[in-house]
Amino acid sequence: MFSKRQEKLIRSLQNKKFRNEFGLFTIEGMKLLEEALKSSVELNQIYCTESYAERPEFNGLPLEIISEREMGRISNLSTPPGILAIVKIPKPAFKPLDLILYLDGISDPGNMGTIIRTAEGFGVSQFVLSKDCVEIYSPKVVQASMGSIFRTAFIERELKEILNELKGAYHFYAAEMNGENIYEASLKTPAMLIMGSESHGVTAQGRTEEIQQLSIPISEQLESLNVSIANAIILSEFKRRSLL
Repeated sequence: MFSKRQEKLIRSLQNKKFRNEFGLFTIEGMKLLEEALKSSVELNQIYCTESYAERPEFNGLPLEIISEREMGRISNLSTPPGILAIVKIPKPAFKPLDLILYLDGISDPGNMGTIIRTAEGFGVSQFVLSKDCVEIYSPKVVQASMGSIFRTAFIERELKEILNELKGAYHFYAAEMNGENIYEASLKTPAMLIMGSESHGVTAQGRTEEIQQLSIPISEQLESLNVSIANAIILSEFKRRSLL
């Protein structure tokens, strides 16, 4: 029987503080659950309404059937999809891969989710984030990633720290309005690409001499591109040159 204690736990996971405290986050909808089941993430518990109860993919999984009213109380969505799962937050170790995407102060959940999904499409499997980025496991980021969040690793490190750690072994690039044309610049791997915040771009640490600034040629009538779009364009150029 679905208890008040279970409900309290699930509702608390809508808050960043408790996600961090318990090391858990929630996902909703069959699409996200299917993506989670195909990945290596650990499912703590699945809750569903009667309409999902007989699905064969749930055999052997920790499943509890609850009423639509109970689902409405624990759902974070205005229209509950009828299925919610609690997932354990992974704690991956940093790996020196061919391309590392560093996200520097990305604050919009929709942009973050789109960046994660697009980057995975170009072969990026690890992200390093500054502490002022939007939280990866917030419901809006999880939904916007459309499952890519289950197949990619996230490590929180300060930019200066990671630059010092990789210095001499990596090529460093940052997306900047006044940088070198991406289509004319020399691109090499292993590399770390720094994408800055929607409002301010990369921080001062991302504008040092050791970091090559890259820009995307656009119409003079536009001030800038959305960070998720800029990220996709730059990664596509790495891919075009067979660097990814």
